[in-house]
Amino acid sequence: NSTVIGFDLHNEPHGSACWGCGTKSIDWQAAATRAGNAILAVNPKLLMIVEGVENQSASGSTWWGGGLAGVKVKPVKLTVKNQVVYSPHDYPASIFQQSWFSASNYPNNLVGVWDKNWGYIDKQNIAPILVGEFGTKLETTSDKQWLSSLVSYLKSNQMSFVYWSFNPNSGDTGGLVKDDWTTRQTAKLAALKPLIGSGTTPLPVPTPAATVKPTPTKAPTPTTKPTVTPTKKPTPTPSAKPTTKPVPKPTPKPTATVKPVTAGSVTAAWKLQSSWPGGYIAEVSVKSTKTPTSWSVTWPDSKVTKVVNAWGMTCSVKVRTSITCTGDGWAAKPVPGQAYSLGLQVESSAAPTAPKVTVTAK
Repeated sequence: NSTVIGFDLHNEPHGSACWGCGTKSIDWQAAATRAGNAILAVNPKLLMIVEGVENQSASGSTWWGGGLAGVKVKPVKLTVKNQVVYSPHDYPASIFQQSWFSASNYPNNLVGVWDKNWGYIDKQNIAPILVGEFGTKLETTSDKQWLSSLVSYLKSNQMSFVYWSFNPNSGDTGGLVKDDWTTRQTAKLAALKPLIGSGTTPLPVPTPAATVKPTPTKAPTPTTKPTVTPTKKPTPTPSAKPTTKPVPKPTPKPTATVKPVTAGSVTAAWKLQSSWPGGYIAEVSVKSTKTPTSWSVTWPDSKVTKVVNAWGMTCSVKVRTSITCTGDGWAAKPVPGQAYSLGLQVESSAAPTAPKVTVTAK
């Protein structure tokens, strides 16, 4: 398929995944090398897009897929040269309270964080950088400072990027359009303007072809006076009437929110973000007064068949009965007082509107 230019080899390596540690089952640098070479053996023209890891031996933990400090010592070397693009993910404090967000010199410390984790790769001409994900609901001062700094960093270094997301149904960041999938998120677009401009590209104006001035030919002198015959006025053709009625524009359904439920130290709220025939997106907001050992939320869904995807949670399904989601990864043990915005995509013939949510915490 000539429209495909590259493969992102794996989304957000994290947890035990290491970079160049030598343990085959968890060494992401080695796995990316094997996968990249296997694909290039089929098509040597494709770009191999390689994300980073969460936990770095020398530079500490960062975002899932965000740590590429190890490239300096152990880059991904493929059989075809110049086909590697490194692709970190980066997010603001509303997604997770990383240590650098509470530093006294925030947001001025962000450039140093990015330089150490992945920016040096581009600056030292090791390989191109494509920031594969970054986004925010842009609701807090900290998030606004983060986005402004990152936009400036990407623009000044001319790095490539992909914003997450255009669609409004990302539970943790929202989109560039509102829940009606049409209305623009003007504040976000204004913040991104240094990177994307006004968002419209003017159509080129064609250069008119040169007109050759004809040489006039002298008309012959008539010998007799011509008879002028009046031209009959044409009968106008009536306009055709439409045969079908115009289809009305659908009105988006409002999202449904369930009142927060508390169990032990954990409070969770459920919100239906968007739905369509065959599925829906729900957001689960979690906050805790102390760090729990584990937590989960359950709600009834008489139409559910499976969970397609989830972020910050691991979810299981009792078909056409209920869904249970347990905190996982960066949301497994919430930091006291920190708000977490999680979510999932569900395959279901109809979305529940106000299900009774049960919270379990240990």
